[in-house]
Amino acid sequence: MTQTLAISKELTSMAAVQERFNLTYTTDDRFFIEWFENLLALTDVDRTTLAHLQQRFFEHRDRGLLPEGTVDKLIVSPLLDLAGLYDSRFTNGDEFRFIKLLKSPNPQFDLSDILSLLPPHRSKLPQILQALRHIGSLI
Repeated sequence: MTQTLAISKELTSMAAVQERFNLTYTTDDRFFIEWFENLLALTDVDRTTLAHLQQRFFEHRDRGLLPEGTVDKLIVSPLLDLAGLYDSRFTNGDEFRFIKLLKSPNPQFDLSDILSLLPPHRSKLPQILQALRHIGSLI
């Protein structure tokens, strides 16, 4: 039976995660191949949708800091939906990252780069969508 934990209450640090699940950080620079190999091309509709999401985010952001729930509704949920992976909410303000776990006799994990929605001219939304779609194709 799968056990579900409230991570923020049960595991309060990366050291606790490592200890609880017997994980070690990997030093392999190519561990997150989902970010750069075999990415599906974005369509014109994808690019238009991403531009719309980004514009909506900046309009709200210009009015002040955004609570996590607002970012969920503005960016994260629509992005996961566009990638075909929408299920539950995942976000941490205007910056977020992914964690990858490799199940093996010696489980390893790594964290993606911090992906920021700021500044607008360096948005990672297209790269994030491509990686999410690639991950979805592997599931």
